[in-house]
Amino acid sequence: MMRWVLCAAAAVCAGIWSGGVLAADAAGKFAAKGVGRTSCGDFVRIVDGKDSKALIYAGWIDGYITASNLYVHDTYDVLPWQGSAVVFSSLGKFCRQNPELAFHRAVIAMVRTLHRQRVVEESAVVEIPVGDKSFRLYAHTLRRTQERLAELGHYSVTPTGTYDRDTKWALEAYQRSKSLPVTGVPDQPTLTALFYRQSG
Repeated sequence: MMRWVLCAAAAVCAGIWSGGVLAADAAGKFAAKGVGRTSCGDFVRIVDGKDSKALIYAGWIDGYITASNLYVHDTYDVLPWQGSAVVFSSLGKFCRQNPELAFHRAVIAMVRTLHRQRVVEESAVVEIPVGDKSFRLYAHTLRRTQERLAELGHYSVTPTGTYDRDTKWALEAYQRSKSLPVTGVPDQPTLTALFYRQSG
């Protein structure tokens, strides 16, 4: 099943991102497979109903993202920090506004929107302590986080892509300024606010 998902997603990626004629017909059309053929409205009903079929949608999305990482130029990880909650929330919001749209088209739109935050080449992973656990983030993403915090006046040293005291303090200052939970870590609510809210 996952092989079919990955193959279908690979074809979609190749056609949408590279403009390759082999991935679609002369009119740019292609056959989506599995839940990619359903509608946005179907996706919203499944998620809102807490139906176990949501796992099938999650698998389809993961296959599409993996194929994007393979076929989109200058991309190592198209969604380097956005977890399932961010992805489902983004898709849910978009699909509620466009219930008749094919689900695969909504996923393409979401990935295009989130594409700006991709990691373009393999990056070291930074372990960020959170209590007795750790939070993992690409050094590339952490450096971009530091750069964004600097743009907003919260970070005044050279971005390094390492998690240190200055980074923690800058994140805490930003989180306080946006009424976010003050964790001092680049968690998903914080990164979403930093990178996707118009005003930062």
